[in-house]
Amino acid sequence: MGRLRWRALLLTLAFGAACSVIVEPPDRVRCDPPGSLVCGPNAVCGSEGDDFGYCVDLTCEMGQEICDGLDNDCDGSIDEMLSERMEMCDARDDDCDGFVDEGLDQDGDGFTTCGTTDCVDPDGRCRLEVDNIDCNDTLAEVNPEAPELCDSIDRDCDGFAVPPGEPPDGAVAAPRDSLCADVVGRPFCESGLGCIADDCRAPRGTQCEPPTICGPAGECVAVDCTPEVCDGRPGDVFCSSVTGDCEPRKGNGESCVQNDECSSQVCALPEVLGVAAAGQICVEPCCSDNDCRLGEFCWDAGTGTRSCVPLDFEPALHGRTSLGSGTAGSSCSSDGDCRSGLCQSNLCIGPCRRDADCPSGTRCTLVSREDGKVVAACLPGIQAPGSFCDSSTSNACIFGDCQCFIACGLCSDRRTCGTDADCPGGENCDYFLANGSDAYAECDADSSIGACCRNDQCGEGNVCRPSQVTRTDGRFWPTLCDARRP
Repeated sequence: MGRLRWRALLLTLAFGAACSVIVEPPDRVRCDPPGSLVCGPNAVCGSEGDDFGYCVDLTCEMGQEICDGLDNDCDGSIDEMLSERMEMCDARDDDCDGFVDEGLDQDGDGFTTCGTTDCVDPDGRCRLEVDNIDCNDTLAEVNPEAPELCDSIDRDCDGFAVPPGEPPDGAVAAPRDSLCADVVGRPFCESGLGCIADDCRAPRGTQCEPPTICGPAGECVAVDCTPEVCDGRPGDVFCSSVTGDCEPRKGNGESCVQNDECSSQVCALPEVLGVAAAGQICVEPCCSDNDCRLGEFCWDAGTGTRSCVPLDFEPALHGRTSLGSGTAGSSCSSDGDCRSGLCQSNLCIGPCRRDADCPSGTRCTLVSREDGKVVAACLPGIQAPGSFCDSSTSNACIFGDCQCFIACGLCSDRRTCGTDADCPGGENCDYFLANGSDAYAECDADSSIGACCRNDQCGEGNVCRPSQVTRTDGRFWPTLCDARRP
């Protein structure tokens, strides 16, 4: 009998020991991560550490998960799914890989487009500084600490390509002329022109008095006519410094030596249209084919300048043989069907600067032409900025730019432009390079550079003129409003 009692006691102790392993704490409820209905509306199923498999009360303020070692979105997990996110310029480790804003200083000059500094260096104090924003992250010589030059590039990111300010009363020199101190024979610094000589062609240069006018080399030449007399004559004529008489002005693409010779009032180097030729030619900036006369089209060579030119102007360069009537973005079967003279993939490829230049049902976006140039042209099926998009329809956004930082959703607000008036509030029209060589205009700049694509956009006494810009990857010629000159 005693032996039976002893055995019963052992069984009782063994049973009690086994039960103690599976007994739940009185204040905890088991669950199956990652989620369980048993936890109720104010708790989640823990997935880490001592909380794994237990309901955990929501004691955090629900927000977006960020890389900080905390459960920001209150789902019971810490810093989860962050490796799939894209690193953004915000002084945070968005993808939680231990590096902040890595790969976002494209030109390696130590500055980013959002102003973060000392973020790549582990010993640095990563921070956002609005005064340290890199205004062009493709050029290492452009950043907030770069020295300014007189070359139409805002190198120190202060909003001015050439420092503003007119000469003091009674003086000719302006403070910005100091940028040309080392350039022999070119003392004046002018926006869009760079360092220029002191002669009658310069806005602040020596002015010619009647009966002389400014000659092609910047000298004052005696003539029998005056610009005022010629302006009063019938037809489109000018006072020629070569013949000394009123002569007919020249058309687009014709050779010239002075602005007054051209009906457009713009005589420019052939380089502005991608032409390798000696001398200068008459150029008439245009936004689209609609700005050009019958028999001419708006030629975009990817240089930043567009000009109305006739079919016989450098046909080997532009490849046009005939001009039709088909509007940009309309269907076509041959080049001759299109007003632009270019049919590509059964669509008329017509140039544009803004959506207003395009027919109904089309928008202005970047297009790769068959000649390899990337230009702004009208295409159908392009969605407006802010429209819904996903990875399969991103090419339907302007610039093919569907914002997919966390999840795809909206077409970006990027848009092409001709002038500042084409841009939303707070933005201005500026020029950029596609593929490192082809220039186009986009709404982006904080300050105005005076972008234009037609003379009538520049006001009385001004014209839309190609202005040379020099960069490490080549030269291009954006069209900017400028004072009318001889």
